[in-house]
Amino acid sequence: MENMKIIQIKNCKWIILLLILIFFSTLTNANILFGPSIDKSQITENEVAYLEITIYNDNNFVVEDYLRLQSSDNISFLDQEEKIIAKSFGPINPYEKEVIKVRIKANSLKENEGNIYGYYGMDNDGTASYAFVARVVVKQVPIFIKSSSTLKNTSTGETIFVDYKLTNSSQEPIYGIAFETRAPNGFEIKTEPAIYEKIEVGETVEGTFEIYPPLGAIGDQKITLSYGYYDINGPHYFEKDFGITFQQTDSKLLLGIVGIIVLAIAIFLYLGSRKEKETDIKGTGDKE
Repeated sequence: MENMKIIQIKNCKWIILLLILIFFSTLTNANILFGPSIDKSQITENEVAYLEITIYNDNNFVVEDYLRLQSSDNISFLDQEEKIIAKSFGPINPYEKEVIKVRIKANSLKENEGNIYGYYGMDNDGTASYAFVARVVVKQVPIFIKSSSTLKNTSTGETIFVDYKLTNSSQEPIYGIAFETRAPNGFEIKTEPAIYEKIEVGETVEGTFEIYPPLGAIGDQKITLSYGYYDINGPHYFEKDFGITFQQTDSKLLLGIVGIIVLAIAIFLYLGSRKEKETDIKGTGDKE
């Protein structure tokens, strides 16, 4: 009987020790709490949404760190071209919070769900602790939008044409439809934004934007077509990027070649005239 009591006491000690370890490990994991949310339950291709991350400091001291965000293949961070970005947070006072907002966009309909993974506490070798995963449904909608861009030579020089076409194949009209373009500094957007008050079921609207690049434009440039509308589910906003590549114009090369030719002719003429003078002097000396 006494042996049984000793065994029970030992078991109780182990149980208490285990509970203490679980308690402290829970406290450790709860030091920084992350609450991710996305402002839309579902998005479609090129549609923009906001990822909002609320960070709670559940410590009795100030915290400051980095949050690493990584997106699935069908989701991109709108303001960065990388699939992995870092966001600093803090300093956050004890038992207070900070909110980080990140714009995301669906760039493909191949998968019906998009994910953003969060990690924090990065060390020197780049490893970090798992923080959260935020999910959003990605699917096709009955508002079909086609757009394209082309670079053409016109009577006024090189011109970028951005075409769009929207068809409302839903069961309800849409409202407050607007299209506009954005271009790098130095580019001249000749076409004003297009605004449609209402597009009925089955109706189609289309248009074209003209953009004049500067004469010195070279390399890869980005043109953005942004558009949006309201339907029964609220507002929707989209961005479609077009990459335009400008080759180095031949005019500079041609001017360089012409300059070399002119210089060569000038040298040739100079040497020829000098030779004639030297010949004339030599002939005069012989006569004397």
